[in-house]
Amino acid sequence: MNVTACVVTLAGNERRWVLVPCERAVGEMPKLAIILGAGASFDCCPPERKDLLKQPEMQPPIVSEMLENKAFNEFLSTHLDAADVLSDVRAETSPEVSFEVALRSRQDSSNEHIRSKMLFVPIALQQFFFRVSEDYTNQPENYSALVGRTVGRGITTAFVTVNYDAILDKVLCRYRPGPRDDRLRTVGSYFESTDWLLAKLHGSVDWGYRYGTPTEGIASTLLTQGLRTFDRAEIEIADDPHGLRIASAALYPALALPVAGKYGFVCPPSHEAALVEFLQDCSNFLFVGFSAKDLDVLEMLSDNVRSVQRVWIVTGDNDGDMEGVIDQLQEVEAFRSELAGILPEQTYTSFTDFVRGGLNDLANSIVGDSD
Repeated sequence: MNVTACVVTLAGNERRWVLVPCERAVGEMPKLAIILGAGASFDCCPPERKDLLKQPEMQPPIVSEMLENKAFNEFLSTHLDAADVLSDVRAETSPEVSFEVALRSRQDSSNEHIRSKMLFVPIALQQFFFRVSEDYTNQPENYSALVGRTVGRGITTAFVTVNYDAILDKVLCRYRPGPRDDRLRTVGSYFESTDWLLAKLHGSVDWGYRYGTPTEGIASTLLTQGLRTFDRAEIEIADDPHGLRIASAALYPALALPVAGKYGFVCPPSHEAALVEFLQDCSNFLFVGFSAKDLDVLEMLSDNVRSVQRVWIVTGDNDGDMEGVIDQLQEVEAFRSELAGILPEQTYTSFTDFVRGGLNDLANSIVGDSD
């Protein structure tokens, strides 16, 4: 007999994993890939649910709006090298020159002084998004609903994100057997579950490369030694994400800078391999808050998605967002036919509206196909 794990709540709110019979074999479970961008974390709580927020000002920002984010600008007062670069970027940013383009020009600068200051930008981003992950909310209602109505309905789900924050990670931790923990603490814990995997393709607030000692810290090491070249296979999970360190070493952040034309994943190779295997027999796709401008993600989809049965798209409410995402996704050949006939009920301009109006339909249609 096949079995599956589920959570039951006992007296005193004690939660315990138990095994229950399951008629469907694991290999027959329906599959769904959910690709998430910055808009998903930005809208992870319904806007009217202020009671869910610990510090509303720590709402995860959209990358293009970071320089106008009050909390981020206040935070930069303690990261002066990064602030120097980003102040210069702010001065150049305009309707014609995006934040990502301006930051890219600093990364590619021939000026050694500018390039050396750019090394401190990932440190500032890691520290800020760690605070976002800890301080914004303990109850990201939309993420909780997304996981509960997919994984909780027996849909084997790949959560594919380009976000640095760990808000979704904490929700997924509640869907793991064993003692309760709010962090994924090993490289393997991101894909070891039979029910879900989490691929953070552009890095995470608690990932890094060994560089320097806890006593010296990263800043001192950068000033004296500069930055060496890292390999993705070196990525480790921090014991202490706040200080980004493990017992014997400080860690330099493993993050992809938000620059124009960025290409290449910043995740352990095993995460990419697990996702590639998943995609090759997955035909249901949901995009939430994803701009579809990340060429590395589009190439992965092009190379590994063989057939598409359904696509749902959730964007922001800016004019043209939906049209732009559809146009970009049509670069992936497997999606073209489905996107050409996409129905209004498969598109939403708010994560909250989708959770309330479309998520159950999505789950029912996928589960119904497998019955």
